[in-house]
Amino acid sequence: MNKFILFAVLLLSFTGSMCCAAADTGLQSKMSLETLNNADLGGARGGDINAAALDIKPWIYWQKNLWRAYGMAEFFGASDRVEYESSGSNPSTNGFMGIREAWVDYTGFTPYPGEYLRSGLQRVRSDDGLWWDTDIEASRWVFNTTLIDAEIGIAQRLALYRSDKNDVPYQDDHRLHLFGKYRYQWRAGHWISARFHRLDDNKPTPLFTIHPTQIKDTYTNVQWLGIELDSDYYHPNRQRALNYQLSAVMMDGQHLKMGQQRLEKNIGGTMFEALLRYRINQWQVGAATSLSSGEITATSDNLFLQTGLESNRSTFTGTRARIFRFGEAYRPSLGNINVYSVFVSLTPIPASDISVVYHSFTRRNALAPIVSAVLADQVNGESDLGQELDLVFSWYLNSGVLSPEWALDDRAYVRLRGGMFESGPVYDKGSRLIHLTGEFVWLL
Repeated sequence: MNKFILFAVLLLSFTGSMCCAAADTGLQSKMSLETLNNADLGGARGGDINAAALDIKPWIYWQKNLWRAYGMAEFFGASDRVEYESSGSNPSTNGFMGIREAWVDYTGFTPYPGEYLRSGLQRVRSDDGLWWDTDIEASRWVFNTTLIDAEIGIAQRLALYRSDKNDVPYQDDHRLHLFGKYRYQWRAGHWISARFHRLDDNKPTPLFTIHPTQIKDTYTNVQWLGIELDSDYYHPNRQRALNYQLSAVMMDGQHLKMGQQRLEKNIGGTMFEALLRYRINQWQVGAATSLSSGEITATSDNLFLQTGLESNRSTFTGTRARIFRFGEAYRPSLGNINVYSVFVSLTPIPASDISVVYHSFTRRNALAPIVSAVLADQVNGESDLGQELDLVFSWYLNSGVLSPEWALDDRAYVRLRGGMFESGPVYDKGSRLIHLTGEFVWLL
């Protein structure tokens, strides 16, 4: 708690000094209703949630000459313990107050308006959500022009800055992230890019008294390298008739497990993703697939891992709504899974959009587990994980007026998100998981 109190004092001093200068202030608020039914697929692990929540985030923004600064506090309350999606570690909570963002920009290294160095607690996000999408302490240099979109950064989660849970979760503790990207527009509307991420886990040697709930007394040093071709796929306001995104990622590193004996082995993995979408007036139709490796042997591990900073949420259906890429209900992590998706979206008027998505999930290695929102045992030897149907509807109350560049959502909207997952033989249940969420968001 000491770090939380210190950070809160610093932020209050920081915002107080800005109030003496020209500053912009505002409020982001969200009311939501959530119901989760049968996440344990008929087991006894507590698979139901019915909750109402209120999330209030006051912010302050200041700019003078070559400097910019931003601070955001947060007050969250819910009628039941829910998974808090905006946190990088997704702990369940029924309420807290804390610090969401607090950063400073310097924009004077080059004359380009899209260049800055940002340091502090900030949102680190990739358009696809598969690499980065979390609030974390970081320093990033960003360079964005008509032809080049690049950044390089370093980050480490030091605290959660929340009254209910300030300590960093065990798996995130002492993890240093080095990351970057370079995108080049080789012809109008078409980009080629490369991304990298390096994770160094420097946890101290664990004691044998570590509580079993702090599982994963495992230490990993991993690097990811990806190459991509895209047509501004995740930017709905820059669309043409045919839009595509092609990605290939290679991962390798070392894995160390401390238990009764020290076990160390090399790990690696691959991920391939392809998305294709075609626009016909107000309609868009598309298909997507993500293939991630999962072979495991006694001496090697080819199970693909994500960076740990991802959310897997993006605007992949071509609307302004950010949707869980692998199902609003099932929500798996990449690794040992193939996902095949088809979707259709409609924007009947500028103030609304709707997306319908169908997913099919299969397990690459029938003897290795996968990680998802399902709290049920997995049957060895089976590959069919199940199917899901998602529906997402949004109504924008500001006729499409976008918020400032450092606020990432529309100013006011109502959004309904629903997913129904029907399990396959892997779970030996043939049961359904339903996850519904209603949100009312407004920015002042």
